[in-house]
Amino acid sequence: FLNDKNLDKQDLKAISIFVSLNSVDIFKNLKIVDFQNNKDVLNKMKISLFDMIYDEVKIKHKLDITISDIDLFADKCLWIAKIKY
Repeated sequence: FLNDKNLDKQDLKAISIFVSLNSVDIFKNLKIVDFQNNKDVLNKMKISLFDMIYDEVKIKHKLDITISDIDLFADKCLWIAKIKY
């Protein structure tokens, strides 16, 4: 979702690393046994992901990212987390 935002390679890399590391922290901090089937935990994870991306990417870097883009990205992150963790 950042590829079409006219970021230089350094900024794109820095933002990608930041989002990746913070996403892992969110999953590790909120993960419980069988979280993949726990809607409350999944919702907390999604809200945390959404807030982090909104605050740290959209607002801080003043990027034109839609709420739908952030929501879709958070869903994709959760899908990966369900498989990986």
